[in-house]
Amino acid sequence: LLLVASGRTISATPLGRREDEVEVRRIPALPTPESLASERRPTVIALDRALLQSVAGARESVEKLAGVAAIVGIGYDGEQEPKADFPADLLTSFIAGDAPSGVVMTQLRGAFRHAVTLHAERSIREQEVRRSQELTELTRVGVALSHERDLNILLEMILSQARRITNSDAGSLYLAERDDGGGPPKK
Repeated sequence: LLLVASGRTISATPLGRREDEVEVRRIPALPTPESLASERRPTVIALDRALLQSVAGARESVEKLAGVAAIVGIGYDGEQEPKADFPADLLTSFIAGDAPSGVVMTQLRGAFRHAVTLHAERSIREQEVRRSQELTELTRVGVALSHERDLNILLEMILSQARRITNSDAGSLYLAERDDGGGPPKK
């Protein structure tokens, strides 16, 4: 996903291997980091001064956005490096407003590679949180195994945790019957 200020033109050269691989979305103002986190795909923001001025506390907003999206600064025509009004330390790259399309595409492709790593990192962090919650729940079941004396309550707890961890709608437990010696029952 490439977010570009409304009215800003970006070269028509395809950014990906296929022409439809990257969605370009025109935006009137900087999005919130929360709205981008819910996108669930790598995102690049082409940040120009119009977007910078669209939000109060631009520095703080861009700082938070840099955690979920790659940010490419776009300056005025002929501007080869960011001025003090740009948060240069948060940018993946900076492009002059009149840069040739090859330069724009190269910088945006690099930004997309960075966005992919940000997206992967966020996914791994979310997965880590889920795993931690699952381990906590499994520990609780383990403690219950040593304390719970009611077999039906214990089996229900095991089954419900197994369904939750595997994202299953239903589950079944089969209890094997054994004779007094531990072998299969005699018929």
